[in-house]
Amino acid sequence: MKDLGVLSWFLGIQFKCKGDCLEMSQNQYVEKILSKFRMSDCKPKAVTCEPGKNKASETYESDHENKFVS
Repeated sequence: MKDLGVLSWFLGIQFKCKGDCLEMSQNQYVEKILSKFRMSDCKPKAVTCEPGKNKASETYESDHENKFVS
C-alpha cells in the first residue's frame, strides 16, 4: 500500500476537502456526456417537472384502471 497524498480524483469523481466536509463532483463526466450528444449548449431548467406532482403514481393508477374495466 502506498500513500499518494490527498484524494483529488477517483473513478471519474473529483473530490475536494473543505474543512470537515468532503465535496464530490462529476462535473467533468456530465460535460463529456453533453458533448457526446451535442447538448453542450442546452439551457438548464431549475425544475424538471411540476412540483408536488407524482407522474409515476398517476401512470400506474391509470394503467391499472384500464386493464380491469370490463
